[in-house]
Amino acid sequence: METKQNVPFKEMFPCCFETSSVLQTGLDTALVRAADLDRDTASLRLEVEFREAPPPVVLSTAEERIAAQYRLTRVDIRPLFPAPKEGKKKGQDSGPKPGKVIFGKKVTGRPVPVGDLTPESGRVTVEGEVFGREVKEVRGGSHVFSFNVTDQTGSLHVSRFLKAEEGKDLEQVKDGMYLLLSGTVSYDRWHGDIAMEPRNVQLMEKPQREDKASGGKRVELHMHSR
Repeated sequence: METKQNVPFKEMFPCCFETSSVLQTGLDTALVRAADLDRDTASLRLEVEFREAPPPVVLSTAEERIAAQYRLTRVDIRPLFPAPKEGKKKGQDSGPKPGKVIFGKKVTGRPVPVGDLTPESGRVTVEGEVFGREVKEVRGGSHVFSFNVTDQTGSLHVSRFLKAEEGKDLEQVKDGMYLLLSGTVSYDRWHGDIAMEPRNVQLMEKPQREDKASGGKRVELHMHSR
C-alpha cells in the first residue's frame, strides 16, 4: 500500500549524501511526504516537499542513487511545494482560469507520460505541475523563459527563447500551476537532458490523486542499507 510519510529526505536516503555535496541543493531540507513501493515491478515513487525548486539534475541523480542502493528498477521523485501564504486581496484578479490558453493555441492531442519521453520523441503533448520557473534576460531585451513540469512518471524541462514583445503571455505561468503543453522534445545540450520547446500552453485543473492502496500491490516502504 501507499504510506504517508513526514520524514527528512536526508534521514531516509543518506546514500544520496555520502560522496558528493551536489545533492545538498534542496534535498538537505526536503521532506518525504509519501512513498509508494511496487514490489512486483521493483519501482518506487516518492512525493517530496521542497522549500524551493531543485535543479533537474539533482532529482535525476538522487533517483539513480536510490535505485542503485536498494536494487530498484525505477525511482520517480515528484516534487511538491508549500502552498503560498499570500492571501488574495478583495477585488484582486485571481489569475487565469483552468482551460485558458496561456500561449499559442488550444492544446490538442492526448498527453503522453513524461517518463516515456526520449530524445527522439519529437512533437508531443504532456501535462504536469510547474516548478522551477525562471526567466533569464539576454541581449537586445529578449529572454529565455523556462520551467519544469512533473507528472507521476517523471519531470521535463521546458524552455523557449522569446523576443521582448513575446514574453507577456508566458509570464502568466507560475510554480504550482497544472499545465497541458504541446511542443517539440529533443536533447538539449545546454540543459544536459531532454527538454521541450513549447508551441502551445494551456492551464488545466490539477487532477486529484488516485488512491491505489486498495489494489493490493503497493506495500509499506521500509528502507534498509545493503
